[in-house]
Amino acid sequence: MKKNRKLNTRDLSIPFTKFAKNHAAGIFIADPYGKILFVNDAYCNMVQKNRNELLNKPFYIIFHQPDQKSIKDKFLYNIHNDRIEHQETKQHILWNGRSIWFEYYHLLIDLSKDEKIIITLIHDVTERKINELELMENQKRFRKFFKETSDAVFINLLTEEQLFDNYIEANNKACELINYSHDEILNLKIYDIIPIRDCHRIEYYLNQILKDNYTVFEIHIITKDKRKIPVEINAHLFDYKNKPVIVSVMRDITKRSQANLQLNKSREQLRNLALRLQNIREEERSMIAREIHDELGQLLTVLNIQVSLISKKLSKNEKSLHERVDSSIQFIDQALKSVQKITTQLRPGILDELGLIPAIEWQAREFEKQTGIHCDCILPKETINLNSKHSTALFRITQEALTNVARHSFAERVSIYLKEENNMLVLEITDNGKGIHESQINNPNSLGLLGIKERAMVFGGKVSINGVNQRGTNLKVEWPLQYDNMDN
Repeated sequence: MKKNRKLNTRDLSIPFTKFAKNHAAGIFIADPYGKILFVNDAYCNMVQKNRNELLNKPFYIIFHQPDQKSIKDKFLYNIHNDRIEHQETKQHILWNGRSIWFEYYHLLIDLSKDEKIIITLIHDVTERKINELELMENQKRFRKFFKETSDAVFINLLTEEQLFDNYIEANNKACELINYSHDEILNLKIYDIIPIRDCHRIEYYLNQILKDNYTVFEIHIITKDKRKIPVEINAHLFDYKNKPVIVSVMRDITKRSQANLQLNKSREQLRNLALRLQNIREEERSMIAREIHDELGQLLTVLNIQVSLISKKLSKNEKSLHERVDSSIQFIDQALKSVQKITTQLRPGILDELGLIPAIEWQAREFEKQTGIHCDCILPKETINLNSKHSTALFRITQEALTNVARHSFAERVSIYLKEENNMLVLEITDNGKGIHESQINNPNSLGLLGIKERAMVFGGKVSINGVNQRGTNLKVEWPLQYDNMDN
């Protein structure tokens, strides 16, 4: 190669230099020894040097000084051995300490047999490379998280028929949970690891995923060694390479299921205990009512008869004795009325003799007499088929609700509404008083409300209480009739 000929921009065509000068990418042209023959404005801005600082200077002066020699040696080696790469991306430190990524496009041109120039097109791809490196780092972190997370994670595609396809990925915990190797899991579908009877449930949950992009459900899975494990699956729908995939996070809930079973068992025991206590309470009330009626009532009746006989044997002249005897008879009559009232409160005979509906009507009329609060009753005309325990519980709930109205509501009216609806017996008691507050509903010291909830709970009933300030309170009891029939 001749070394004495000096190449310059006049060796380039005018259309090319005009094009290169205005190009958005950085362009520089160098001779075979790396001396810069041409630079455009974009390149100057990129390396933060002006044209005079670059022309006829070695191209490697733009780099950090400790790196210049290695860059120069590599360039000269490649140019003299015809090993210039057409495209490459590299990270550099510039002369001012700035870190930058360049994407190079090299073009080696033979001007003659012994003369060459290198035209280099440069893009600053620093931002793109930083994003790529950050993405790679995030992918690395995600991969680490995916593999090492404490929950089992499965990923599967959907078929064209919108059904679960084979798993395409699973983490270490997934392999551990179902006792399959990673390669074995990739040959499975979710239908392979659930009981056959639950396949229809999977289709239901899949429809939910397709509709809402996610769902959470509980199901049993079958491991490779035929163990049956309850799991909670949190499934989400994503797009992967323009294809729908489902990412399922699966958690073993064996301990939680066992705890729920134990909790339900404890609740059932408490429910049975509460029911037993209520029955004992009602039995004791009935017994006390009978004892008072039969013993005290009879004694007072006999006493009334004897005192009346004594009164008849007194002479007309014994006026003071007549007055005392008459007064005693009046006291005895009052005592008999009190006995009747107490026995009725303890256990109204009308409830046992005629049933729930007449008992509620009677209680409403008694409530009006005692409080002056008008009470409307909207009750079924036909008898409701309830056993005595359930009738008693609903009657006591009505009594307690009316007692609360009298004590706390400052109401002028109250209504009692009872009907059968969707195999449920619905009891509503509504007043027009000051309205109950949320804090009062949830107050553990509100023994009356707790008693209402307890009575309903032991028979499978549901209680809801709502109050509106200065507009009143509504108490609603929903009573399952099927449950009642099972308990007959």
